Amino acid sequence: MIDKSEIMRVFGKICEDTSGHRQNTSKEDIQGQEDTSNTNMETENVLLKQEVCFLKYQLEAAQEREKWFQTQITTMASSFKSLEDKRPKKRFWFLS
Repeated sequence: MIDKSEIMRVFGKICEDTSGHRQNTSKEDIQGQEDTSNTNMETENVLLKQEVCFLKYQLEAAQEREKWFQTQITTMASSFKSLEDKRPKKRFWFLS
């Protein structure tokens, strides 16, 4: 046996029309649902726009970090080149 509350949860409130026919939803209910869905979509759009802005900001920050690291790498590479031993290598008399 199925409980009435379960049927109402699954199928919604059943209203009886003046002509004796049963309807699942009235025009007012449909309009209210459309308003709610429009509000939900507007809210979702705002949240998605905020997320896009945030992700753009993160991308710009990552690009700036990458540029900074590239300059650090080039600086370190030039420092290592200047630290190379420029003295002539010793050759031992017994190796020649």
